[in-house]
Amino acid sequence: MALARLIGQLARAAFPLFFVGVLSSFASGARCAQVEFKELDSPAAIRIRKNREEVRANRLPVTKRGGIVYSTDEDYSLTLDVYRPTDEMVYPGVLLIHGGAWAWGSKLHWLRHARRLASHGFVVVAINYRLAPKYKFPAQLDDTRSALRWINENAQTYRIDTEHIGAYGYSAGAHLALLLATCPDDSKNEFTKVTCVAAGGAPADFDWIDENSNALAYWLGGPRRRRPEVYLRASPRSNLDQSDDCAFFFYHAANDEVVPIASAKRFAEQARALNKVVKFVELPNKGHFLAFLQTDVVDEVADFMKATFRK
Repeated sequence: MALARLIGQLARAAFPLFFVGVLSSFASGARCAQVEFKELDSPAAIRIRKNREEVRANRLPVTKRGGIVYSTDEDYSLTLDVYRPTDEMVYPGVLLIHGGAWAWGSKLHWLRHARRLASHGFVVVAINYRLAPKYKFPAQLDDTRSALRWINENAQTYRIDTEHIGAYGYSAGAHLALLLATCPDDSKNEFTKVTCVAAGGAPADFDWIDENSNALAYWLGGPRRRRPEVYLRASPRSNLDQSDDCAFFFYHAANDEVVPIASAKRFAEQARALNKVVKFVELPNKGHFLAFLQTDVVDEVADFMKATFRK
């Protein structure tokens, strides 16, 4: 199927070239949009400008500490970056997980998102994790759990409120954030739990992948027909149950050409049926990659997490 083939192509590194082109076209389009926007004097345009100015005025200055090793073994060393307000206050923590079809990507792709989120009053921890095909599932999930343990162990140093921890990812990163919430690592007695997830462009299940397709074999070890138990373990929706004490914020491009929006909607509907707090934002006239570049959504993520943590 076309979607599955496209994901396979992304894993073979076609995406970086496309991403550069998207960035260029987005920057050009953004400049044009700004010029046009300045010419608008409608009440709606004025209200949007006023809201943006208020958000900017209330942001906190942010400092970054990068390249911190959080997990090592004989053949890998994983690092993270910490973004936090420059003051001495204690803030909720957010684990930031990059996308890239579980096969490529970097915490640096989240630079703008991380700074923007931290400026709202969060300690943001952006991580690298092991990548397929060298490291297959569940290596990536294990690394996010290691990052959570690092947050817990270093909470005093970075002044992180471990009672309020969120996870935020896009695409493959959103998938891992959802798994982190629905598959807690109880075997290692973690007491830092994710209680709020923001998931953009999330593959929340794999029902839409043909059971004979090898599109995800580089990561899950074979087609769904041959490895059904692995696909179920890797499916956030299959692991969602009443015991998961977590709120969920989804945003998804209406025209997503990589991950069907129906996948995230199925998770959201199941979560609502279990009386979870769920917000779903559909981004019109955008595809998978342009939705990632829409950093305004970070402000909505921040508002949702703050409201969740206040309860």
